[in-house]
Amino acid sequence: MKPIMIVFLVVLMAATGYAIQCYVCSNCADAKKLSDSQLYNCSSLTDTCIKASAQSVVTRSCGAGGNVGCQSISAFGVTAETCICKGEKCNGAGTLKSSILVGSVISLLVAKFIIV
Repeated sequence: MKPIMIVFLVVLMAATGYAIQCYVCSNCADAKKLSDSQLYNCSSLTDTCIKASAQSVVTRSCGAGGNVGCQSISAFGVTAETCICKGEKCNGAGTLKSSILVGSVISLLVAKFIIV
């Protein structure tokens, strides 16, 4: 039964044929005000979503590659933060750390049921 489940999951993932959905917008700091009209079906070459902020201006977009997590850079008195995440609509969270945690927990639960 387990091999059948694994084959089914692999076929299901391969059959989707698209990358992820990310929020794409400029000057959209309030995550509560994001709407489905700002969701974008990223290209198949895209595997991450990005949230960048500097001086209270937030931009959200699709991305390709990079290390998952947040990184801050300060220059000339301005601090900019860029956060990269993997998963559907993950750049819509107020903080990306919670979406990374939820994704990790779900992955562990799925792995536990497949391996057991």
